Amino acid sequence: MTNKLSAEAYFDELASEYEDEGVDSALQTSHLVEAKKIFAKYQIKEGTILDLACGTGLLSQVLEGHFQFTGMDISERMLDSAAQRGYQTIHKPLEAGLSEVADQSYDFVVCLTALLCIENIQPVLNDMKRIARTGVLFTLEEITEEFLAEFPAPAYNHTHLRFPEAKEEYRVFGWTTPKGLDMYIRMILIETEHQEHH
Repeated sequence: MTNKLSAEAYFDELASEYEDEGVDSALQTSHLVEAKKIFAKYQIKEGTILDLACGTGLLSQVLEGHFQFTGMDISERMLDSAAQRGYQTIHKPLEAGLSEVADQSYDFVVCLTALLCIENIQPVLNDMKRIARTGVLFTLEEITEEFLAEFPAPAYNHTHLRFPEAKEEYRVFGWTTPKGLDMYIRMILIETEHQEHH
């Protein structure tokens, strides 16, 4: 068993690469493109967004409209870049940070390509739904043994979870890993029951 980095160390290390590799190419990554499509399909053009594991804040570069972004991330270095893109930032792991966020305090909660790093995601999903007034958009990655072997931090496969209440759910190509493995993701949109109060 090789030693795995902590998630925080891994994403801190990745932060400078993320930007160095070119934001333009990063903006073409599937989960960002799909998020843009979903927001456009439902004509969502404004509101507050809690962007979980926000990385360097690239979501703000793809969504069209007038949004206020708050980003929560385990990596301070990622958050530094997000702040430069206008994000309010919260430097905490999702499991700890979400429990401190008030009910229905954001219109949307978005969590793209991050739940694979969390072993027990049910409390996180519950918090996301509790916090979002209108909807929750997240991805689940199809983790393979090959991916686990090459990924430098612990990762967990949650693709067995089912969401009968989802308004959107579809499988799409996600990305290719450095060693050439094709990764697939499920894009999932859940409307929250709080929206009729607005």
